[in-house]
Amino acid sequence: MKESNNIIRFLLTILMLGFFSQVYSSTSINYGTNDGKSENKTYTFELETKLGKVEFEIHADIKQKAFVDRVIEVFQKDSLPIFDYFEYRPTTNIHVVVEEEYTRANGAATVFPRNIMYLFTQPPVGSEHLVNSADWLKGLILHELIHIVHMDQTRGILKGIRNIFGSVGKLGGVTPRWFTEGIATWGEAYFTDGGRPKNNLFVTETYSRLMDDNFCDEIECLDQPLKYPYGQYPYWVGALFLTEVEMEKPGAIRCIVQFNSSQIPFFLNIAFDRCIGKTATVAFKEWRTRKRAELFANQKAFQEKPVVKKNFVQIPIQKDDRIMVFQRDFTVADGKLWTLQFGDRIERLVSLDLEDDTSKEFRVPPYIDRIVRSENENELLVNTSTYLRVKKQKEASVVNKENGELNSFSEIKGDYPFQTKDGKKYNIVFNYGRWHIVDTNLKTKKEFEEKAKLSLPPYVQIQSAQTFQFKGKEFVAMMVNGDNLKEAWQYWLVEYKDGNFKKTRKFSSFNEPTRVLATCDNNFLFHQENKILIGRYTSLDQARVTTLKDSWIEGVSALRWDENNTVVYMKQDPQNLYSLKHGCREIIKELREEARSNRTKTVRSVGDVERKPETTNVADSSYPSARHFLPHYWTINYVGGENLNTWMVSTNLNDPLDKDQIRLSVKYFPDFDEVTPTGSIVHDWGWLSTVAYYDRTFVKTSLRSRPDENELYGFGFAKTWEKGFFNMRSNLGIGQKKITDFVSTRDLREAYFNNTIVLPKLKHDDFFQGLDLSLNFSFSDVEYADRYMGYEYQLSPHFKLFKDMLFHARGTYGKLDKKGILDGVIYGGGFTDYDYSSFHSFKGLDVNDAFGNEMITYNLELDYKLGDIGWGWGLSPFYLKKLNLIAGQDFIKTEYIFTGRGFKRNSDLRSNYFGLRSSWLFGYMVPVDVDVIQYKLDDSSYVHDTGTEVIVRGTFEL
Repeated sequence: MKESNNIIRFLLTILMLGFFSQVYSSTSINYGTNDGKSENKTYTFELETKLGKVEFEIHADIKQKAFVDRVIEVFQKDSLPIFDYFEYRPTTNIHVVVEEEYTRANGAATVFPRNIMYLFTQPPVGSEHLVNSADWLKGLILHELIHIVHMDQTRGILKGIRNIFGSVGKLGGVTPRWFTEGIATWGEAYFTDGGRPKNNLFVTETYSRLMDDNFCDEIECLDQPLKYPYGQYPYWVGALFLTEVEMEKPGAIRCIVQFNSSQIPFFLNIAFDRCIGKTATVAFKEWRTRKRAELFANQKAFQEKPVVKKNFVQIPIQKDDRIMVFQRDFTVADGKLWTLQFGDRIERLVSLDLEDDTSKEFRVPPYIDRIVRSENENELLVNTSTYLRVKKQKEASVVNKENGELNSFSEIKGDYPFQTKDGKKYNIVFNYGRWHIVDTNLKTKKEFEEKAKLSLPPYVQIQSAQTFQFKGKEFVAMMVNGDNLKEAWQYWLVEYKDGNFKKTRKFSSFNEPTRVLATCDNNFLFHQENKILIGRYTSLDQARVTTLKDSWIEGVSALRWDENNTVVYMKQDPQNLYSLKHGCREIIKELREEARSNRTKTVRSVGDVERKPETTNVADSSYPSARHFLPHYWTINYVGGENLNTWMVSTNLNDPLDKDQIRLSVKYFPDFDEVTPTGSIVHDWGWLSTVAYYDRTFVKTSLRSRPDENELYGFGFAKTWEKGFFNMRSNLGIGQKKITDFVSTRDLREAYFNNTIVLPKLKHDDFFQGLDLSLNFSFSDVEYADRYMGYEYQLSPHFKLFKDMLFHARGTYGKLDKKGILDGVIYGGGFTDYDYSSFHSFKGLDVNDAFGNEMITYNLELDYKLGDIGWGWGLSPFYLKKLNLIAGQDFIKTEYIFTGRGFKRNSDLRSNYFGLRSSWLFGYMVPVDVDVIQYKLDDSSYVHDTGTEVIVRGTFEL
């Protein structure tokens, strides 16, 4: 009867959790407009370069065919100069994976285990630095291609390693992040007419950091600055520094990459010295010193201008450790400047009164991407978002100006919220390659498909969107660009009347990168690389656009105004904003008077704008193919420690989309002279993953002279959900185990279900800093013994008590519904040497030194930041980020505990500890935490010996 009840409990648990998981995942609505069947295809083509053929494979859903056509066109028409400049072509295929689910403009590239580029289909929006390109997609593709061409290069001794071990020998790309990303960002401008180095806002914000005396004055700081812009800084300063290196000696970047590709990693300084006559460390110091002197001279000259001294009020962009963030937008409304400020990794929305200099700050979501004036004087419209992994949860919301209260007003997750004069709110939404104007009251996918108001050409970029009045009519004006258009830079007008949008015209066109700085009635300010244009639309068929010359506004990087105030951010003074007690109409009038002597030109409607990409010699085939599963590398690894010594030869076979992964290894245990294979096969079905596995391991313990042996194989299912702020992963499977340990030698069959829920932290300064919850259930059938159920639970919440102090807690409970220990136990105790983790862990015991049918543990830990160290030595691969003091207590209670002095029965044990936690960056890309702790074991009867333990945790990042 007991066995029957256990089975019923097990099945009911699985059904309840499965039902919860289904409800949890089904609340997400996809507002896509294409319900075509999901099917991946591979598109193959070759590119003939001066050095030979380069082969490409693009892997994408058939719904993304328009995107794929544009990608192929960029490769065929725009990528050859990259191969020519670097004098290198990869000899193996370049794979391109199109990712349509990610909701931010970005991409990624890696050369291990194969050359592969990831392209996200979402265009950049708003004030992002990425917008300054005639074709955002071209900039993205060439940026990632430069990564491939750089990191794939191997010469000399590295080529020998690559010939033996495969792609694991691609060590020429092991360089500091500022060099890797700096090259690719430099190339955006070098190989196109756009790119971030030609974006005035990008350059001005970078210069603001260079002018800060206390910010990154040594080259080792560039990869891991401890202040804003944090991880973006390698892109910022790396691009501008390397741009100057290339300007001083054309071909220098090619030379550095080629020479470094034959050197043992971490000797980039030698490559710099060989190619430009000085090390990177010296070159950076000289460039920084020279650039700062130039910037401070320009700042002084600008501040001394009569027009500036007479009319402008200076507003520092940085106070203490807080700095204003402009690429995330700012605005002027009702005499107040609304900005986003960063300090201590905390984002704040700040309101500064331009009249009396008083300010307010408000708590906001982790990210605000846009700030827009509302027709309601008590509100602001904002785009808010939260990053979960690489996905972004977006909301269109209103902020109450008085108390900072934020409320979402839209079920639709859009990028450009706006409000019409009648008070209605709308969103401009990107879905399946096209932009749509959407009523924020729509709630279902069907309503979206029926009532979306606008569909632009595929994969163009909207830079800005705002409403304006003209001759009694209301319009939405959008700056649109992209090479899918016949004219790359266009201003579009969409008429609005009584809740309806009429696609009116694609109005003005420009032949060079153009951004909208601001609008005022039917007047517009356009910004190009080195000039400002002022436009006035005299009708819906034409405009008069004048180039401003010798004007104070020529160096503007960003401008916001209302009826009475104007705020500008100037390239001549990156450290300050300037406010002017003139509203938009007064400024427009003054600028027109300045421009009267300049030549005026007329810009007319460009008519039909959509262009179909031109591609040649492209073949398509089903995905995947057998060639995708050829091995690309093999490695020899050693893992050693007190309990485990293992040599392992391994490889991983997978397709470019990671739908199928085959992991194969052979392990050798020298202490026991045992050789064993291990492996797993994982298949991702889209809605579910399946896994089959085999493993065999030998571990030394303190309980006996012979090793513990575990042999297991099985089959299971896994599914991951992301909803709101929760991530959840569920696993269901069956397995066969053969275990030999201190307890017994036993064969068992097991069915298991486990569920892991993660609630990540949302803000750096929240009291609640995240939670992990694990629920494990198993049903074991052991030979020559009764069947039994098993349950394990783990809860780990994290809290921020003070600015520099965190509190971590972890509690576990495990229970086997049986008596006796010969047919299996729950193990607890120390950390395993091969991954420094254990479900029921305890500092001061060796692995498996605690066991029984029931186990309780907890850990309470205080983590106090002693300081941000930010220390490295030139281009050495060791960078110390911070140092923390940790102190805490572990507790364990179970049936048997082996302490080194004998067994404790049905008792508990505590471990009080303290020590240091250092956070490092090794090899420019491997973050590692090293805990060195001193512990003392004690219980209610006597005190045990003290000891020292070192725990290392690290993850490899490509």
